[in-house]
Amino acid sequence: MQPRIVPIEKPNGIFMRIGFFFMKRMFGKVITPAKTIYNRVPEMLFVTKKFADVEAKISLEPILAKLIKHHVASINGCSFCIDINQRAAIDLKIYSEKFKHLHQFETSPLFSEKEKSAFRYVEAVTRQRIVSDELFTNLKQNFNDTEIVEITYLCAMENFYNCMNIPLGIESDNLCALI
Repeated sequence: MQPRIVPIEKPNGIFMRIGFFFMKRMFGKVITPAKTIYNRVPEMLFVTKKFADVEAKISLEPILAKLIKHHVASINGCSFCIDINQRAAIDLKIYSEKFKHLHQFETSPLFSEKEKSAFRYVEAVTRQRIVSDELFTNLKQNFNDTEIVEITYLCAMENFYNCMNIPLGIESDNLCALI
């Protein structure tokens, strides 16, 4: 299925040509958001880069960070984000069975209570934008204040991407299949 806005295959300016070059080198192709969104509003690529820079500096375990983003994307049904998060986990060599069983985190023995508390939290934030005191207390028992801010940031960042991709009809780029 094509996005609702026709992708621009040829970049508009030098900045986007450079961006397309690096995306093709990184992913094996230019990702659809670049052709659909960033080529029309190049400044948004800076936002994406800044999000990635902040994410690279967080203190959470990398696999937990990717699982949080994957869970939010799954809740929202953003197939592009599910795909790119799995690809990132594969590239970082942290992809595991946990990604396949995340929808069953409450009952799966693959997940620790600490991980479950993070998934419950981002699920509540994503679905209702609020969390109960009980849920937050459980989160505080498993994470320090900095980690809670990082979990909230990852959730908000992923929801931002999902809110861009889903309404514009941007679906999976099959990035995992390109490996």
